Amino acid sequence: MPPICTPSRVNILSGQYCQNHGYYGLSGPTKPGLPNLFRYFKSAGYRTAAYGKLHMPESPRNWIADDVDKFGDSYESPDGERGKSDYLDELVSLGLRDKEDSWRNLSSHYGSQLPADSCPSDLPYEHTMERWAARKAMEFIEPDRSRLFCIQIALQRPHHPLIPQQQFWDMYP
Repeated sequence: MPPICTPSRVNILSGQYCQNHGYYGLSGPTKPGLPNLFRYFKSAGYRTAAYGKLHMPESPRNWIADDVDKFGDSYESPDGERGKSDYLDELVSLGLRDKEDSWRNLSSHYGSQLPADSCPSDLPYEHTMERWAARKAMEFIEPDRSRLFCIQIALQRPHHPLIPQQQFWDMYP
């Protein structure tokens, strides 16, 4: 049976199976010395970045934070502080923080529980986490397109909750 999201991310980025790296649940303590793809590429001279719903071992510090040139978790800081990120700060500056549509915000805008099926999001499409992560990745690449890079973009969707923007909601009966 395949592992849930955090162990899967650790599998991919470390090149190890769960029985080797020891992660079977969500988040958790960072294991010193656990290798990762970014450390390898950075040591080879690549620029490295990660954006989106990274959700990896984060205690006392996110497992990859020191191995990327730009750490862009959408929902937490490099030190594992949930609810503190450049993405959420951007939504605050636009007056859209209350419309943020990940599972972390359901208690304030969409109700205290996941919808039984799903519901349309009130967050404008151009301000979704997915669009933010893609834009940040392009901004990372653009200043020096001649230099090699390694970027991870971890998108929230199709992860729960199932809250698409209205234009996508309207595509289906």
